[in-house]
Amino acid sequence: KEWLGYACESANSLLNLLNQVLELSNSGNCPKAFETFNIANLINELTGLFTSTIKFKKLGLNVHCPSVDIYSDKIRVHRILLSLLSNAVK
Repeated sequence: KEWLGYACESANSLLNLLNQVLELSNSGNCPKAFETFNIANLINELTGLFTSTIKFKKLGLNVHCPSVDIYSDKIRVHRILLSLLSNAVK
């Protein structure tokens, strides 16, 4: 089960990366798409992608983020946080 979870996490990360590459190739540049979103929800979503890996590697992850709406480019914030979490779990 843990290996399946690890494979799903990796597949989701790869899918996100491919979607971002397609977005850039279709637009020819990197447009900013500002919107209001809840940062805690995004962080919880992203940390959920690494749950199996964290358990498999016997790591710990504590997240304390207030439920705050922010106005930013959600795609860029997503990329940054995903990269930080990915590097932390490595």
